Amino acid sequence: MFSWISNLVHGISAADPVEEARNASESRLLSDAEIDHLVSIFQSLQSTTNKVDFEAVEKWVKQKSGSEAIAQSFVVCMWSSMLSNSVLASSNSGIASEASVSMRDFVVSVALCSRGSWSARRQMVLSLAKDSLELASIVGSALSLFTNKQSTTACHVVTPRFAKFLVKESNASKSESGPFDHEPKDTIPDIQTVELWAPNARLMNELWNALFGAIFFDAQPQSLQIPTKIHSEPLLLSTEDLFVLSSNIKPQTRTSLSSSSLAPIQETWQLIYSTETHGKSWGSLTAKMEATGTLLILIRDTQGHTFGAYASSPIECCPRFFGTNDTFLFTLEPDLRVFRDAGVNSNYMYFNYGTATLPNGIGFGGQLGYCGLWIDSSFSFGSCSASPTSSTFDSPKLCAPGCGDGKFEIDEMQVILVHPKEVDDRLVPERVKRGGASILSSNPVESALLEMAGKERFSYE
Repeated sequence: MFSWISNLVHGISAADPVEEARNASESRLLSDAEIDHLVSIFQSLQSTTNKVDFEAVEKWVKQKSGSEAIAQSFVVCMWSSMLSNSVLASSNSGIASEASVSMRDFVVSVALCSRGSWSARRQMVLSLAKDSLELASIVGSALSLFTNKQSTTACHVVTPRFAKFLVKESNASKSESGPFDHEPKDTIPDIQTVELWAPNARLMNELWNALFGAIFFDAQPQSLQIPTKIHSEPLLLSTEDLFVLSSNIKPQTRTSLSSSSLAPIQETWQLIYSTETHGKSWGSLTAKMEATGTLLILIRDTQGHTFGAYASSPIECCPRFFGTNDTFLFTLEPDLRVFRDAGVNSNYMYFNYGTATLPNGIGFGGQLGYCGLWIDSSFSFGSCSASPTSSTFDSPKLCAPGCGDGKFEIDEMQVILVHPKEVDDRLVPERVKRGGASILSSNPVESALLEMAGKERFSYE
């Protein structure tokens, strides 16, 4: 696995340890600045000429990671991998008598574990964990690096459902020629075949890169950032839920003023509707969510199952299905799963009210009467009627089992505004820009009567 061992055996000159480290073929995985950073670390830990003691490395990794378990597992697996592939393995000297490592070995080993393929990491993975769920729990601790920009340690305590999601995510991208086609999608992959399934576990890769990037390069994760939450009450989302859902939502972009390139906008999600605050009122729900932007709809049924949908385009009253293939369904409790477009049809979203000839409510996937998720305008019930799965999202019944025909009773519901609808400032009336209020704002009784009569209110300004 470590091709540099054979180079050592054949006598590479160690006259200049820095150049030796820089010229190793595996070092090409790193930038010059990253190599310089590792050389600096090595020199700060150096106890003998061109060597660093295992104990010093373990202490340093523990300090950087905030976890003794990560430090011990990482150091043991890295050095045992090196020794098992070297001429030292054939002797009885063992780790005790070879308790130090050269600068070149240090840099190359870090390059392989942080930037190498899963095949190169395999021996390290097997040293880290006894099974794939334990591996996910160790790697998932890096979630703290995404939630707190000031955090420099991996200290998040992973829940079992999040660990399952991380390893089972690889099954969602199986191809017809994939290595696991004979296995159900719910199968927990074997850690012994980590090099086969881990490359498809997208969030596992993100967390692994964040973990070792923070330990060795003081790097903050760049590709994914958990959005800021604005709320005055507990959300039906945990930090893990927020991480998974935000990773499945395309980031909003804006054209840079200095160039034509698109730059990500700092995400800020806002809770705009909650049954705890606004009550189970269809009128309040539609007033808060209609034509506002892309939305995350969260539902907890009376049996404790939490699930919902992401509406990838603004919801507007329409007697037919609409939306884009970025819409998806999901479950949060008891299992964390995401169900994306299956490519069968374009029945992504449905929203209608105030008609006698068509169903009134909010629907996602399937077809009318058999939606993957349906919220009735009466607010007395909802349903997940797809059987056995929704044709649009290939999703099973999201709600708790035991409810006839997939019906459920809403215990709590929340709507989060993810990306506000873009509005041309030139079309906004000057009265609104100056903070002028609608005449209905000063006549709440008349406003309520109009809403009860089915008259739509487009703005509260």
